[in-house]
Amino acid sequence: MDDPEGSKERQTHLPDEPPEGPLPPASMRQAPPRAQPRRDSTPPDEVRRPSVLDALRQSETTLHEVGKVAERLSVVLGRSDAHHLVRQIVISFVAGLTLALMVAVVFAGGALKLVLGILAGTCAAALAMFCALRVVSKLAARFGAKKLPGSPWLWVSAVLLAALGGTAAFGIKAWEVAETAGALRIRSGPEAHAKAATESESKASSTTERADATMKRGSHIGLERGVLYAPASFESADGQFDLVLHFHGNTDLVEQSVASAKLNALVAIINVGDGAEPYSKALQNPYTFDRMLTTIERRAEKQLHLEHAQIRRIALSAWSAGFASVGRILSSRSQLDRVDAVLLLDSPHAKFAPFSETEVYPPSLENFANFARRAVAGRKLMVITHSAIETEGYPSTTLTTDALLAQLSLKRTAVTGNASPPPVDIPVAKRAFPDGERNWLNVVSQAHEKDFYLYGCTGKLKGDHIAHLAQMSVTVLPLLRDRWQPATEASSGKTRVPRAVDALGASPATDRSR
Repeated sequence: MDDPEGSKERQTHLPDEPPEGPLPPASMRQAPPRAQPRRDSTPPDEVRRPSVLDALRQSETTLHEVGKVAERLSVVLGRSDAHHLVRQIVISFVAGLTLALMVAVVFAGGALKLVLGILAGTCAAALAMFCALRVVSKLAARFGAKKLPGSPWLWVSAVLLAALGGTAAFGIKAWEVAETAGALRIRSGPEAHAKAATESESKASSTTERADATMKRGSHIGLERGVLYAPASFESADGQFDLVLHFHGNTDLVEQSVASAKLNALVAIINVGDGAEPYSKALQNPYTFDRMLTTIERRAEKQLHLEHAQIRRIALSAWSAGFASVGRILSSRSQLDRVDAVLLLDSPHAKFAPFSETEVYPPSLENFANFARRAVAGRKLMVITHSAIETEGYPSTTLTTDALLAQLSLKRTAVTGNASPPPVDIPVAKRAFPDGERNWLNVVSQAHEKDFYLYGCTGKLKGDHIAHLAQMSVTVLPLLRDRWQPATEASSGKTRVPRAVDALGASPATDRSR
């Protein structure tokens, strides 16, 4: 009974279940030992968790271990244990690329150039990361014993980020260079125009046969959604030509207006339907505009027989709903640089601000405002005429142009006296008006700063709206003709002086001897 060592052993190894049989008397049972309070030699206020920097300083790896991680991530074929990893990498790459392309198609409206750019960028990034990993594994095999602070994954992640960042920077720079190269195809500065005109004249004098020697003047040919017209007075000694791209309007009326204004340019008239939406969708893909210009050059050479046909300067013209196509073109920086002039006839329209039916939403005018600022600076030409027609659901041309002037810090001034443009004597223009509504333009306000012109007219009827198209030969086209005509005509020896226009119809008589 008195076996102290046996008793200690029984207390130390207690059974999970009570033993069978009667329990020993209570006097022989020993109470369990009391738990002693734990003492810590470190005061509570001095205990602190190690920081990330401390952990980084305490952790250590070798270049050999970093190389092994890089090799596992970059292995493609030849190892049995790498099959699962390769499959995961391929699936992730394909899924990420598909998602990127879907997002690009949604936001860019099917922009082929942007989609191909994202595809090339994704492939380049994957290739750069793979090459970086292989380089690290090769270096590790050479300097494997070198010790480094931190974990292997930290160093591999840093290498991948550096490779990805370098690829992104190179891609952005390459994109900017490509955009700039496209923009330089057609220059829009006045000095560049004068230089091009001088070179054209010198080239014409040095050659025996002109590029327009066998050209079919006074005729038009078909385009995908319109026609291309060559006025009877059109001339081009070396094949370079100016182009007026007009959206929305009677084809015969636009052709005869260009001929009446004696504008030495080809004109393409595009009609895609009624309302702004069809015109917006037709040019929502930036590649469409470039393809349209390429088509015009080819058909001018093959069907109009203009040798070495090449576009020199571009003017975008639009009546009514056609402004939506112009806005789409101006949304691209490279295309905005290619355009030298914008002519808007009783347009543009914008959008109302959220929860408002009187305030114009500024971002909806951003494309036109960017071009207008260049015109105010004298680098572009912009001419706007508008009526007083009221609209529902969207701002009228009056509200829209008021908002545009506010962004340009310009103000309207009232026009007094006989400052309205004269009526036109073009038969198709006269027939364009509804019966009893042949209302010629009546200018009552204007805003002018350098090469920016805006004219507000009276009228709230359909005939008042049509008048802006019918009288384009005496409103917007003369301003474009004066901008594009060379300062000196070598053939006639006459020097032309650009006229200063204070209001439509208030300019001095011009030389019509061309």
